[in-house]
Amino acid sequence: MKRDIAALTAERFDILVIGGGVHGAFAAWDAALRGLRVALVERGDFGGGTSSNSLKIAHGGFRHLRNADLRALRASLDEQIALQRIAPHLVRPLPCVMEAGHRLTRGSTLMGAALAFYRAESRRRARRAGSERAPEMSVGGIVRGDALARLVEPLESGWRAGAVWTDALIRSPERLMMGVLRAAVDAGAVATSYVEARSLTPRDADIAVDVIGEECGPFTIRTRLVLDARGPWTNQPIAQSSIPQTRITEAPLAQGSITRAPLARACNIVVRAPIHPPRAAVAFPHPNEPRMLFAVPWRDRLMLGTTYHHAELSGDPRDDVDVERLVQLFDAALPGISLERREVEFVHCGLLPAESSDDLPVKLRDRSAVVDWCAAWGIDGIVSMLGVKWTTARAVAERAVDLCQAKLRLPVRPGGTDRRPIAGGETVEGAEDSAAHPAADRVSHDCCASGAPAVSFDRDLYGSLATEVAAIARQDPSLAIPLAPGSGVIGAQIAHAVRHEMALHLDDIVLRRSELGTAGMPSEAELSAAAQLAAAELGWSEARTADELARVRGAYWWRCA
Repeated sequence: MKRDIAALTAERFDILVIGGGVHGAFAAWDAALRGLRVALVERGDFGGGTSSNSLKIAHGGFRHLRNADLRALRASLDEQIALQRIAPHLVRPLPCVMEAGHRLTRGSTLMGAALAFYRAESRRRARRAGSERAPEMSVGGIVRGDALARLVEPLESGWRAGAVWTDALIRSPERLMMGVLRAAVDAGAVATSYVEARSLTPRDADIAVDVIGEECGPFTIRTRLVLDARGPWTNQPIAQSSIPQTRITEAPLAQGSITRAPLARACNIVVRAPIHPPRAAVAFPHPNEPRMLFAVPWRDRLMLGTTYHHAELSGDPRDDVDVERLVQLFDAALPGISLERREVEFVHCGLLPAESSDDLPVKLRDRSAVVDWCAAWGIDGIVSMLGVKWTTARAVAERAVDLCQAKLRLPVRPGGTDRRPIAGGETVEGAEDSAAHPAADRVSHDCCASGAPAVSFDRDLYGSLATEVAAIARQDPSLAIPLAPGSGVIGAQIAHAVRHEMALHLDDIVLRRSELGTAGMPSEAELSAAAQLAAAELGWSEARTADELARVRGAYWWRCA
C-alpha cells in the first residue's frame, strides 16, 4: 500500500470518498469489492480524527434491552460478530460486568432475565452467521462470590452479585483501520492521506474535486459521485465549493440533515492497572447521570471513560478539565486504587454527534445517517454519512455504498465486507482463546535463517501481515532488534509503516501503525530510535526530524497541562 498521487488524476472515478476514518475506509473497501472505481482522500492521517478515540469495545447492544429496541440490539450483535469474523487477530470476546441489583439494572431477577435473553440472542446470531465463536458469545449471567471476585478484582470487592455479559475487545482500532484500508487498496481502491478537498465543481456529468496534498501542489480529481465521510466535519461545507451547500444549513435535523448537527466532546483516559488488570470490563454507575462508566482491561493498562460535553467544531477537542474530571470520577468509584492525575498515561479526545446543543446531561445521537443530497435538497452528486459508533461503521458504510450504487444506476450488489477478512485477518497463528484474559499480550517469534538472530515482535497486531515485517527484518538484521532495551517494537515495524502503510509523519507510526505510543509516551530512547529510522526511510533533515519529535511529544499534551 503506497501513496500514489498520480493515480488520483489518471482516471475518472465512480466514487470519491472524502474522509479516511473508519467509515470512509469501510466504504472504500465495500465499493472496490463491488467493482466500482473508488478513490479515498484524507486531509490528515488515516484514522487520525474521531476514529482514534475509542474505549476499544465493540458493543453488542446490551443497553438496547432497557428500551426494548430489539432491532438495534440485533444490528449491533451482527456487526460485533462480523468484526470478530473479519479481524479475528484483533477482535475477541470480552466479558463485561456490572453490579446486579443497582438502580440502573432494575433488580437481579429482571437483570437475570435480560441476560438470559441477550445470551440466547448472541448465540443465535453467531450461529446464524456461521461464527466459530458462538459458544463464547453465550457467556454471561448473574455471578457471586469467588466467580465474581475473579472477574472484577482488584477493582471492586464489595459487590454481592454481578451481571455478566459478553462484548468484544478491539485490541487495536488503529491496526484494524490499516487492515481495512489495505484490503480496499488490494481490491483496487486508490487511497491517499494528507490530501485535502478544497472545492467541488459540477463539470458535465461529473464533479471536479480540487484538492491539495502535503508535499505536492494542487490538482483535480474527477468523479461521478462524492461520498462525504468526514465525520464531525460533515458539519462544515467543503471550502470554496461552487455547489450551493449553504442551502442545506436551514434544513432541520429531523428531516435528515447532518449538517450543523450539534457535537459532543468525548474523552477517555488510559492508566496503569493496579497490580493486574481485571479479567472483565467493569461498569460503574455515573454518580450524576443515568449511564455507566467503564474500566476496560487493555494490555497492562486500564482504559477509563467516558465523559461527554458540548463542543464546537472550531474548538480544540482536547480539554484538561475532562482529564481531571475522569480521574476524580474513577477515584471515587474505585477507592481501592487511589487514582491520581500523574498515573494518566494516555488521553483520547474526539468529537461525536449529539442530539442537541444544550441538553444536560449530554445525549449522544443514537442513529447513524446516510443522506442523498439530491433527494434532500436538490443537489446532485453528493452522498453524506454520519456514523455514531465504531461497532456499526461497516454496516453504515455498506448502506452508503448501496445508495451510491443505486444513484449510479447500477445493480446493488453488496461487497461482502461482513464476511471477507481484512488484510491480516486471513490466517492467524497462535489465536488461542483470550476470553479468560483479553488484556494479555501474546508475543510470538519468527526464527530467521540458521545463524541469524530470531525476529521477536507481537504478531497478533499484524495477523498474517506479520510475514511482511519479519521479511524486512530478515533482509536487514539491524531492524530485527528492539528500538531500545525492553521495548516491544522492533525497527522492522517502523520500516514497514513507511514502506507498506503510507506513514508520512512520526506520529503516524507511533500512534497509528504500531503500539509504541498508544498506551503511554515512549521512552526518549525509543522515540529517538524510531525517529532516526523514519528519517532514513523518508529522507528527513535533522531539522525535520526534530520537528517530528516535537509533534509526537505534543500528542501527550496533558503531561504539561
